[in-house]
Amino acid sequence: MPCTPRYAAGPLADIKRTAIERCAAARIGVVLVPTIVAGINLDQVGDIIRFGVSRAPAVRGVHFQPVGSFGRYPWHNGNEARVTLPELMTALERQTDAMVRVEDFHPPCCEHSLCSFSASFTLDGKGGLGPVWTGPSSCCTPPASPLARPATADVYHAPIRADEGSRQSKSFVARQWGPPPAPEPASPTKVQADDFSRFLERASLSRRFSISAMGFQDIWTLDLERAKGCCIHVVDARARLIPFCIYNLTAPDGRTLYRGR
Repeated sequence: MPCTPRYAAGPLADIKRTAIERCAAARIGVVLVPTIVAGINLDQVGDIIRFGVSRAPAVRGVHFQPVGSFGRYPWHNGNEARVTLPELMTALERQTDAMVRVEDFHPPCCEHSLCSFSASFTLDGKGGLGPVWTGPSSCCTPPASPLARPATADVYHAPIRADEGSRQSKSFVARQWGPPPAPEPASPTKVQADDFSRFLERASLSRRFSISAMGFQDIWTLDLERAKGCCIHVVDARARLIPFCIYNLTAPDGRTLYRGR
């Protein structure tokens, strides 16, 4: 039976701003996830970052997703709409006046290195960001000096096991994308030795802002090497592990290959 959506397709900026404000009031962390399309909003990625920073710490970061061909959307001559991850990183640097730089971003923890990028930043309180260097990905074990931009790529760590990378990724997302930590009430009768350490940790997390992107594969861009290296899976009805991008593939006419079968 057809249903009528509450909001018809059209300008939704005011509705989304209100949603962010209400999430902030309820101490619910918000991550902006814009789909990026060449010729539509690729020239707005810098504004999206500035918008997210202006709503921090309620907004915990921005996760960009370049457009892909899924479902029934017609994709004739669709390559003109595509945005590669290098193009996106270059646009971020240019449109933020190098507040965010290409060399700030790192390959992922557990999926293939061409699938995504990410970085953690520190809010400077003036609408700007400073990088927090944390190794091959913002979720992985950091090198010895985590506060400075790297001079070369030589400080990258060796790849880690997929299961360990997956664990660290989930831990990072839970820590970074959740709401900023609430201040703990002071105890007038008992002071713990690590109270100051916990205070510093809470203050650090509330000043963090993440920027990341995931380049999902569709039927036109499928790379089997990337699929083999995937550590994000969907378990199907026969208990098989299906790589996430493979699970969501659709044929040109919109038929699914795995989902719902």
